[in-house]
Parts: sequence; structure tokens; C-alpha cells
Amino acid sequence: MTTATTPSPGKSCISGNSDRSPFSARRHSSTITDYSAPAYFLIGAALHLAESGDGRAFADIRSKVQVTLAWMDRYGDIDGDGFYEYRTRSRQGIKNQGWKDSGQAILYPDGSLVRDPIAVAEVQGLYYAAKQAVALAFASLGERERAARLLDQAAALKKRFNARFWMPDLDFLARALDPEKRQVRTIASNAGICLASGIVDDDKTDAVVERLMRRDMFSGWGIRTLSSDHPAYNPLAYHLGTVWPVSTAHACVGFKRYGFDDQFYKLAEAVLEAAGLFEFDRLPEVFGGHERGRRQPYPGLYPGGCSPQAWSASAVIQICHMMTGIMTLAPLKTLVVDPALPEWLPEVALRNLRIGDDRASIILRHDESGDTTHEIVEGAEGWRVVSPPPSRPGVDRFALALAEAALRSPLRNARTRDSLRHSEDVSRRCRAVTSINLRSPTLFSKPILGAAGFSKTSPRRSRGARSRS
Repeated sequence: MTTATTPSPGKSCISGNSDRSPFSARRHSSTITDYSAPAYFLIGAALHLAESGDGRAFADIRSKVQVTLAWMDRYGDIDGDGFYEYRTRSRQGIKNQGWKDSGQAILYPDGSLVRDPIAVAEVQGLYYAAKQAVALAFASLGERERAARLLDQAAALKKRFNARFWMPDLDFLARALDPEKRQVRTIASNAGICLASGIVDDDKTDAVVERLMRRDMFSGWGIRTLSSDHPAYNPLAYHLGTVWPVSTAHACVGFKRYGFDDQFYKLAEAVLEAAGLFEFDRLPEVFGGHERGRRQPYPGLYPGGCSPQAWSASAVIQICHMMTGIMTLAPLKTLVVDPALPEWLPEVALRNLRIGDDRASIILRHDESGDTTHEIVEGAEGWRVVSPPPSRPGVDRFALALAEAALRSPLRNARTRDSLRHSEDVSRRCRAVTSINLRSPTLFSKPILGAAGFSKTSPRRSRGARSRS
């Protein structure tokens, strides 16, 4: 089999062989590598531990976790500058190896191609999130020194990222760093993933959210992959102006994470309304980036877009998950609940929700004041239920949630707990990785979203406290 990108040792890849395809004009084989894959593996490992509390399962893949961490810093950072960049070595390889993998996905503002190696913004965020996720996994198992090292590495990456990727004159994140480590100053959707990962400094989040919601980026149906002001913009080009539901959902996660609820509601409603335009209310892989309006009441079909598509199916789950604001920390036997329901969704019921080895049923209600309350009506006996304190928009509520959990829940090692409690920067030590809270096969295990109809056995009530100033 011909290797298209000649992946480095340990690099995750997806292999495909289309020799037998009746639709191929010629015989060819390919191996497609994704620089995000190592991060997603680590996030998945940490997620399983967080959701299940199964330390044995984590121990079974511990060696794989350690090898992946080692690969990230040995091979993922090609030139040793502290950023993770990809480079295509084979003439048959795909040029771009982030999630936007088409050949023209990474462009300068004038429309010219960016050469390899390239350090794309979202990969930095995902690797940052992965190190934090695994650090928290190790911390929950009492391995405080290993956890502290990973948290320090993540904090250093975040500092470098905000120093090098931030464009103060545009109040936005650069699309990437080019081979000379110059900023690729193109406005694109990938900043939404950066928000979701938590790598963006709090004082920059308001500007990023505002920029993503401007008319050239927000089509009315979702976030365009590329600004409509860019010379290469095309509303039906794969990564140059279309709307991807999963990318828009990532932006939703980032908006909710930093407390921009109104923008989150607006974006979530747009995606859900777009779903209603397609057969079976099923979001396709990608659709057109045409501006929503009377003259254009439909976003436009992308030719050849996959439907159904798992990524797009996950977009709805991600959005619903952010509205419920539920985070399971099974090793601590702690359930974090930080809901935010829009006015157009006044009540949600989660039934038979799996939390570790237990189950819970929870009702969420949007009240007249605009707050969202939660009530545990069944299960979760013996679990600590915590909610982060009120905060203004622009403060990382995932970090607040984990800090609250660390303050109120005993870890196996008291010194680990103290390191979480007394860090100079709580968000650096306690930041929750978004994907931990999104990619759970068990989180929505047999829930029913709809009207409440539970036997209210020993209900526990609390009000979701969220500042609207």
C-alpha cells in the first residue's frame, strides 16, 4: 500500500484503499493522517475515566497514553519551538492534516496557499486540552507529580499560543503559523474550537465571540468556515465558505464555556432550525454558506455532502449537552450541573442518566428571571452535586466547576487537592477539557428530552447561578 503522508512513528492515521471502487477513474491507495488524532485519543481515555470511574480500564491503556504523550512532544513538534505543526512528506500525500484537510484550506488573506509545515490554531488547542485532560485523570488517581508536570506543560503552551497567535489589530486569532512562524492572518471558523478547548485567555474571549458572530462569519444558519470578506470565499466550497454543523457546535461549546449564553442560544437555534430544512431533520456533513434571509431562505445543498454523517449527528448532542451543563467526575463521585436553557426551551428532562455506576433523573427549567434551575428527582444517592458560582461573560465556567469540585471533593491524595485549591491560576490547574464533556457514549444513555414526568422521590433543588452583567 502506498503511504500518502508517511506518518511519523506512533502517529494516528486512517487508512483507505479505493482500488476496487467502481467510481474511481484510476486505481489508488491512500493513508490519511490527522494531527488531531493523538489529542482525541488522550481526551477519550480521560473521558472514560471521568464518566465511569473505572481505574482498571485506564490502567489497561496507560502505556498507550504515555507513548502518545511522548509522541506529541518528540514528533508532533517538528522544529522544537513549542508548537505542533504538520508537514506532508510524500508527493501523494494530502497537504493539510487538520480537520480542514482540503488542499486549499489554509490560505493567506490574499488567497495564496500557505506552504508546509503549518501549525494550525485548533491543533494547539486540542493538544492543550489533551494534556489537561490526562493530567486531571492522573490527579484523580493520586499521581500528583505527573499531573502537575502535564498541567505546567499545558499552561506553558497556552501562554505561548496567546502570545504568538493573537492579532491585536484584528482582535482575533491567527488561522495558523506558517513555515517562518509568521501569522496566517485569515479570519476563519477554527477559533471556535480554540474557545472550546480553553486555550484562549479569558480577556480575549469577548472579542473572539463577537468576531465569529459578525455578518461575514455567521450566515444565519451557522458559522462559515471562511469569512465572506476573503477573496477566496465561496459559499459552496468545501472549507472556503460552507457551514459545517460540527464546527458550529464547537463554537457553541466555546460560547457556553465562557458564559456567553445569549450568543450560544442564537447559534444553537440556528443549527437546530437548519436541521429542520433537511430530510428526517438530519443535518448533513456540510451545507452552503449563503446568507439567511427572505431572498435566500435556504442555505444551499453542498454537492456530494455525506448524509447521514456522524460528525453532524454529534453536533446536536453537543449543543444539548451544553444546555444541560452536566459533567460527571466519577472518581470523585461528584456531579457538576451548570445548565443554561434558552427561553424557547423552557424545560428538559433527563431520565435514567448514567453517572459512574449509578443512575440519575434530572429536570431542568428555564424560569421567568432567565435563570435555569435543576432538580434531581431520582438517583445520585451519595453523590456530591456542585454548581460553579456566578460569573460574568468571559470567565471559564468549566474551570470554575472543576475548582468547586476540587474544593468540595476529597481526592485520593491531599497534596493533589491542595495543589488544585491554592494554585495562583485556578483555571490553569483545574480547567476542564471541553471534549471530556462532549464525547461521552454514556452521558445520554437512554435519556428522554421532553416534558417531565417523574416520581419526585426526595428531590434536591438548586438554582443555576449565572451572572448576566
